[in-house]
Amino acid sequence: MCSIFANVVVAIQFFLLNAITGGIVSVINAIRCIVFYYYKRKDKKPSLMVLLIFEVIAVGSGIISWQDIWSIIPIIVTVIYTYGLWQDDIKIIRVTTAIAGLGWAIYNVIVMAYVGAI
Repeated sequence: MCSIFANVVVAIQFFLLNAITGGIVSVINAIRCIVFYYYKRKDKKPSLMVLLIFEVIAVGSGIISWQDIWSIIPIIVTVIYTYGLWQDDIKIIRVTTAIAGLGWAIYNVIVMAYVGAI
């Protein structure tokens, strides 16, 4: 639930900074958290189709909202992190979380979202 809230707040931050790709991807991430949470409550793993749908939506929305070369960062980070969250292996989850954190920190600095970078 905290992750859903965090993604919504981050999306607002990115929209206010005119970092549209980051904002849209963050909204998608919030929706992904809701869907994955639903599966977790049912003690199930999201299907491969659910994973692929979120990956395609992330890439598609990134292409549609493309602003500059830096727009690739939220797209790549979201694809990697979504795959990691879909996994059951804690090592994969940790590695993808670290990659996502680093990627978002870099993007935050680029779009001048310094609080998010910290």
